Amino acid sequence: MHYEAEICVVIGKRAKNITEAQVKDHVLIFSIDNIVSYVSSYVTLEPGDVIFTGTPGTTQAMKPGDTFEVEIEGIGILRNKVVAERR
Repeated sequence: MHYEAEICVVIGKRAKNITEAQVKDHVLIFSIDNIVSYVSSYVTLEPGDVIFTGTPGTTQAMKPGDTFEVEIEGIGILRNKVVAERR
């Protein structure tokens, strides 16, 4: 099993060619100014649209005893320990 972390952006109102400064007017919870600005330069974002981000680079295999931790500045830390399945 490999780890991967994603953050999703949910669009709150229509957005087309917006600047990074205008992003907060179009997103429900978190500020992801650069991503939303970039995507809106290619497609029109509608209310309810979701932008999925992924883990950049290469992921690594995990094994029981490992701890998977993801921190997003301004949001918090998600931490999970990998455990073996009980049989």
